[in-house]
Amino acid sequence: MVQPKGRTYLELMEKPITTAFHRRKLPHWSVLNHEYFVTFRLHGTIPAHVIATLREKRDKLKDAPQEEIIQNQRLEFLKIESILDTADNNRAFLSNPDIARLVLSKFDEMETKYRWRFPFIVIMPNHVHCLCCDSDNALVSLGKVLGEIKGSTAFQANRILGKEGKFWAAENFDHWCRSPLKVESVKRYIMNNPVKARLVSKPEDWPWRKPK
Repeated sequence: MVQPKGRTYLELMEKPITTAFHRRKLPHWSVLNHEYFVTFRLHGTIPAHVIATLREKRDKLKDAPQEEIIQNQRLEFLKIESILDTADNNRAFLSNPDIARLVLSKFDEMETKYRWRFPFIVIMPNHVHCLCCDSDNALVSLGKVLGEIKGSTAFQANRILGKEGKFWAAENFDHWCRSPLKVESVKRYIMNNPVKARLVSKPEDWPWRKPK
């Protein structure tokens, strides 16, 4: 993912180069040399009727411009996040210290293996937030990295729990940060999420995060 000759970081911020745009249930927009805010959650943590309502609205926008689709994705994220942060259910598997530690260590492994950077991560009881940064020598796409993190940790987490079946929800929320100010905002959001969810009173009191 080499920076194009003659293009500075700020120029890429203002006029990003799209490397991929695809949709499954959610849109995924990849651009060259940018930071991404990514969230993925445990399977079964959002009620079926909420998913159905969100899917219906998403389907109505399937032929809309990319920007409108991305804006709807942001609103959808806020809805999902409010549910996750207030959920009181029996699927808070990431509260298990062995599983939280496992997920954090897998991010470290991916930094070495694929040369992506994950400078900010928080493992919540039922979901994960992270800031993902590609580099000039990143070896694979973000989707490949996240797929490997989820696939490997799902198998190992199920072994820890003594269970079988789906562990992670299939898709991720991901969007690229369009300015340095947005990057800083994402960092604060990630670090403050345990406080926002009323799990601790100070960000530094939450053990499952990076940086410590």
